[in-house]
Amino acid sequence: MSQLNVDTIKKADGTGNLSVPAETGTVVTTASPSLGRRNLIINGAMQVAQRGTSSTNTSDGSYNTVDRWRLGRYALDDLSVTQEQSSDSPDGFSNSWKLTMTTPESALATDEFFYVHQRIEGQNLQHLAYGTSSAKTMTCSFWVKSSVTGTYAVNFHQNEASAYTLGRTYTINSANTWEYKTVEIPGDTSGNLDNDNGPALFVMFFLSAGSDWKGTDNSTWGAYSSGKWAEGHDVDVITQSGATWQITGVQLEVGSVATPFEHRSYGEELALCQRYYYNSHEDGDFSDFNGQQITIAVGGGSFGAAAGAMNGREYPVTMRATPAVTLYHQDGTADACYRIDNGTKITGVSALYITRKGFMFAYKASGFLTSYGYYYGYTANAEL
Repeated sequence: MSQLNVDTIKKADGTGNLSVPAETGTVVTTASPSLGRRNLIINGAMQVAQRGTSSTNTSDGSYNTVDRWRLGRYALDDLSVTQEQSSDSPDGFSNSWKLTMTTPESALATDEFFYVHQRIEGQNLQHLAYGTSSAKTMTCSFWVKSSVTGTYAVNFHQNEASAYTLGRTYTINSANTWEYKTVEIPGDTSGNLDNDNGPALFVMFFLSAGSDWKGTDNSTWGAYSSGKWAEGHDVDVITQSGATWQITGVQLEVGSVATPFEHRSYGEELALCQRYYYNSHEDGDFSDFNGQQITIAVGGGSFGAAAGAMNGREYPVTMRATPAVTLYHQDGTADACYRIDNGTKITGVSALYITRKGFMFAYKASGFLTSYGYYYGYTANAEL
């Protein structure tokens, strides 16, 4: 922190001195001034991992470890990838998202690809003014580390009727070394980002791509074609056993200059993630009583009479859309709950009257006893 004499401070346009009351004396500044909320990426520092800190599930469209980051793959026959929230990270960061090729793809066919990406809601992007002459330039910056050197593709894809797309590349110069990268994304004066809660922009980092996904210029915004998605990508990570790729500090912001990463508190980042997915079990741990809450069966009749419902839950934040809710027994069994007085596992239980704010009941026809105690944990999924 430094103190500057008021006489040395200029106006924003560089002309004249600011008028500051004489009694103020000094103005306190910092080396990296706050520029307000600017990062359009959620969980760019890979802090939050509600589903767990490691996984080997690699199905297309799956979210498995760090929140808001999703896998994209096509036609792969052999590949198994271990994902983890890793403590290996560059200075200033505590975590990264690391992918390791535990079982590599035997060979990369022309129609195969593998990438990771984040989808951004359209209503969070309206200030970009896409589709107008005022469309704004953005900059994407990130820290990346890989055992495979070479040129990688990163694609920005609009998920709307015209499906416009634009690509950029970055280079891993040194194996197994954290490197800082930036790419600039010009504003799109022709496209249109829908103003709703659907996915309007995909930020896609390719690890491998067959020739069907390359070969068409994508340096400017234009209508989607398969050859544009990974144009310029010349490395193949997924066919190399034990190959690694990891990323953190992902920031997407308005402007042509990459500013210092916007570090949000863990609590802020968690709440942003919970709009899309909530897990009552800490870090995906479904064991024992972790994430369980006692509830009481309700219904007509006397104490102990057959009942079909017990209390529901309110989510910690309003979710993006009406979620899919799954209830869990303490041993991790889905669609089940635990009866407290005798330890019975009751299966076939579902959430009823689900909204964006919560669900009213846990339900099974004649599955409970009025006024008896039960408990369950749950997940609510409203991912893009």
